[in-house]
Amino acid sequence: MSSTSIFIVGHLCIDQNVINGKKQPLSLGGTAAFSSIVCSRLRTPDSVSVISKIGPDFPEEFLSLLNRGNIDTSQVQRVRRHSTRYELVYTEDRRDLTLKSVCAPITEQDFPKTISNAKLIYFGPIANEIPPETIISVKEQTDGLVALDIQGLIRHRDGDGKLYYKSGLKIDKVLASVDIVKLDLTEAQVVSGASKIRDIISYLSGLGVKMALITKSRKGSALFYEGKLVKMPAIILHRIYGATGAGDCFFSSFLIEYLKREDPFHAIQFASKAVSYLIGNPNGVQSFFVEGDIYKLIEEFVAKNQI
Repeated sequence: MSSTSIFIVGHLCIDQNVINGKKQPLSLGGTAAFSSIVCSRLRTPDSVSVISKIGPDFPEEFLSLLNRGNIDTSQVQRVRRHSTRYELVYTEDRRDLTLKSVCAPITEQDFPKTISNAKLIYFGPIANEIPPETIISVKEQTDGLVALDIQGLIRHRDGDGKLYYKSGLKIDKVLASVDIVKLDLTEAQVVSGASKIRDIISYLSGLGVKMALITKSRKGSALFYEGKLVKMPAIILHRIYGATGAGDCFFSSFLIEYLKREDPFHAIQFASKAVSYLIGNPNGVQSFFVEGDIYKLIEEFVAKNQI
C-alpha cells in the first residue's frame, strides 16, 4: 500500500441496533468506520488509514470489511479493555443511544511519524476517546488539513449510559486549533450557547474557526468560510431507508472534494448528493462498495430519486 495521505482517528465501534423491539445482528459502527469507507472510495489512489483502539470482543470480520475497501487497519490496536459499544434503539422516528462501554483513549503516542506528511487528519471521536490535548498536539506536527467532527468531544454519559452534551474551555482551544469543524445544530448550540445560526457562526469565528459545517438533518446544512455563510437545502428523495452514518458521509465527502478542488461551495454541493445516495440506498454505507465510477453512480442516483 502506498504511503498514507489520509488518517481517520476515532474508535471503531460495535453497534447493537434494536428496531421496533427486535435485536439486529451486531454491526460495525463509528465515524472512523463510516468515514474511512467513504473517503477510500472517493479518494483512490490515495490510501486511507484508521487510527483506533479495539478490544478482544471486536469481531475480526469488521476489520476484514474495512480491508476489502482498501482501508489500512495496521494502526488499529487491540487492547485489553472492551471495545466501544453502543445500543441504538429505534422506534418509529425516534433513536435512543446508550453507551455500553468505551475502549482505551487515543493519545499522541498512537500516531505514526508519517502524519507529518498527511494531506488530511480527520478526528471523529464518538465517546470522548480522543483527549483535546491529542488533537492540539497532532495539529502542531502536520501541515496537512486537520478536520474535527465535534460530537464525541462534547458527548458524555450518565450512570445508566444515557448521553448528554456538555462543552468546556478545552473545547474552545480545540476549535481554535483545527482547520475545519463539523457540528450538528444541537451540538453547535451547546458549544456556543447561542440558538441562531448567525450567532453560532459569530461565536466560532471569534475563536478563530476558519471553516465550519453545521448540519440540520432534513433542513439541510450551513457552511461558513472566508467570512461568508452559505445555506444548502437538503435534497428531497422519494424514499429514505435510514440515516445511520449520514453525518459521517456528509463530512467525509465534503473533505475529499475540498482536498481535490479547494472550493468549499462545490464540496458542500457534492456532499449533499453523496449523503442522499447513502440514505436513499437500502445498503447504507455499504452502497459505497458497489463497483463502477462512484461519482457517476451518485449523480445518476440523485437525478433518478430526487423529488
